Amino acid sequence: MDANDATMIEANTMYLTDLFQKLTSSCMDKCIAPAYQEESLGKGEANCIDRCVNKYMEVHKIVEEKMVEQQQASAAQQQQAMGQ
Repeated sequence: MDANDATMIEANTMYLTDLFQKLTSSCMDKCIAPAYQEESLGKGEANCIDRCVNKYMEVHKIVEEKMVEQQQASAAQQQQAMGQ
């Protein structure tokens, strides 16, 4: 493994950590009351968290796909401009 691989792994780890923290914070704020009533999640809370995580990941996937498309289009435009 070279330095470039290590940098990519570190960046990916930071990205996934940030994603997890945002997802956790967002879904916890939305689904769980600030004053805990019980030790474990209730059925409604568990369902809410499940839906929240699924929606968050689906939106994240769509945004990521759009960003890749834009990057590819930009790269194609740059190659085309350099060829002219």
